[in-house]
Amino acid sequence: MRSTSSDTSDAPSTTDQAVWDDLSLVLDQVDDAARTAEAPSDFYRAVLAKMAPLLAASRGAVWIVEASQAVRPIAHTSTWLSAIADHEAHQALVSAAIASTEVLELPPGASIGEATNPTPDYLLLAPVTLAEWTHHQRGVVAVVELALPAGRAPSSYRGSVELLRTLTQVAAEYHVRRELLRLGTAGAETQSLLTFAERIGGHVDLQRTAMAIANEGGRVIACDRISVLTASSRSARLWATSGTDHVERRGRAARALEQLATMAVKLGEPIDYTDHAGDDAESLPQVAEVLGRYVDEFHARSLIVMPVPMDDEQAERTSHRGVLVVEQFASDSTPLNRMHVAELARAAAPALSTSLAWHELPLGGLLQTIGWLRMPRTLFRLSAAVLVIAAVATALWAIPAPMTVDVRGRLVPTERQEVFAPRSGLVDRLDALHGESVTAGQVLVALRDPELAIEIERLAGERQQLARQLESVRATRTTADVRQRDPLELYRLSAEEEELKTKLENLTAEQTLLEQQAKSLVVTSPLTGQITTWQVEERLALGRPVERGQVLVSVANTAGDWQLELDLPDERLDLLRTADDWPLQVEYRLGSDSSALHHATVTRIADRVEHRQQPTGGEAATVTIEATPTDELPAELREAALRPGGTLRARIVVGKRSLGYVLTSDLWRAVCNWWEF
Repeated sequence: MRSTSSDTSDAPSTTDQAVWDDLSLVLDQVDDAARTAEAPSDFYRAVLAKMAPLLAASRGAVWIVEASQAVRPIAHTSTWLSAIADHEAHQALVSAAIASTEVLELPPGASIGEATNPTPDYLLLAPVTLAEWTHHQRGVVAVVELALPAGRAPSSYRGSVELLRTLTQVAAEYHVRRELLRLGTAGAETQSLLTFAERIGGHVDLQRTAMAIANEGGRVIACDRISVLTASSRSARLWATSGTDHVERRGRAARALEQLATMAVKLGEPIDYTDHAGDDAESLPQVAEVLGRYVDEFHARSLIVMPVPMDDEQAERTSHRGVLVVEQFASDSTPLNRMHVAELARAAAPALSTSLAWHELPLGGLLQTIGWLRMPRTLFRLSAAVLVIAAVATALWAIPAPMTVDVRGRLVPTERQEVFAPRSGLVDRLDALHGESVTAGQVLVALRDPELAIEIERLAGERQQLARQLESVRATRTTADVRQRDPLELYRLSAEEEELKTKLENLTAEQTLLEQQAKSLVVTSPLTGQITTWQVEERLALGRPVERGQVLVSVANTAGDWQLELDLPDERLDLLRTADDWPLQVEYRLGSDSSALHHATVTRIADRVEHRQQPTGGEAATVTIEATPTDELPAELREAALRPGGTLRARIVVGKRSLGYVLTSDLWRAVCNWWEF
């Protein structure tokens, strides 16, 4: 009995939880629709599709408030139209909801002001207001209408009202998000127009200005072609068309565009055409005729001929004015926006009017070239600039400067040698570590070759077997009675004895050779010095395999003389050959000790080119330059040179050249190479 009572008490709690789960799921889906829907009609259709079944509403609709404060239904259920008998009276209810800014509850027959609910349903009218988001006291943008069955419990209606309030908040966020997106788009369009105005300005040549307007305008307005013309009431001229560097004015298309531009200037207003709506100049037969011929011949789906606006001062200076012709040819393209084309024309007006005024001046082209020399301040600046350039050129030619070649290299002991593996094998013993002093002939590394050891043991076994066979043949041949033995048998035994002796000698020689190879696995130092290889213990760990010819360790006489090995790029070798003073002097410093500067003298230049791997992965052709330090090397400098990465930066002084040549030698060499090849 106790368990039954417990189950009965838990049932309402489980039902309430299911209802709340359904409410949360629907609100999440509405919120997702508010974030993904683009058009308000799509969003509110999704809202009605979710909310009407949830609240068991018989019908529903959403009214949108337009900028003129007129209301119209934007989304509704399938039964909504047939259930409304008097649309004007119903619209009065919606207006009352807009005025209240709160959720209206209208039972059947209830009234608010002059509006009455004539339906047998319980109406809920929830306005979507942006009062919390904007400065307006009443920013109602939509009204959500739901018709619930009458006769429900009051708590059911209260829950529906609370749910509608939550829904209107989500809808308000949707409208705010759309408005922010619209403002961002408008800001981007304004920025693109400002960028367009900056790019087309800066010069007064009419051809260049028109070309810039045509090409840059295509990036601002989504269109297929923009043409720039200048026109008066009697004639016109095509200057530029987007997508081409040259216009052919004698073509039919150019002549037709010029005729349209002339008519637009005569009318003083734009000519607008779309294939879905016809043209706006049907009252003027001559314009409609020219426009129709152009559209039929060149298949323009949308066209706007926009005169560039001019103020009174500009109109007095020139008899012509600019005209933009914007066209769309694709059948599925968006029709041109007349307002956007007008904004583009206003942005192009200053640059185009200035260029047109310069173009109409007598000798305008010549004035454009030398007009800036007419001002005394400009002439003074030009003279000063010429004097400064002449002074700088004279200094670069007359002042001598040391000519140097920057290279990289290493500081190494003169007496050094790398120890290689005589054959492949495994490390058996390591007797020398980094930094240890060794003498000539001292064991450094002992290797072992398991295959070689097995082969030696095999040969030893075969030698023992052959020796026993040889003793047996000798005993058989000497102990038997010669007179009773068959001569052929004696001959066979003698021949077998000689054969066994030959095999034994061959095996002995082969075993001796293999034993010598085994002895060579013990690697000794070729000179007295110091182990300079780093991390010897890791590179030559016990049991690690090594290949024949692999560098095991490096031994150098660090107490003896040292030298610089510099890697000179092959293309810079001519500078050393044409040097003024020999022997050449070198200034260098280690990369780890950039404060101290040392000196050396070049002693040898290699007579062949080597290809060295670069840290970047490529190869460079270099020539090795050897130089001897002129001063005593400190002990810490020698230790630093032996560390990993102990490279040095050096500068070889090859004499004196003019300052200009020193500063531009690399550029001059590149130009010479280009000229030769």
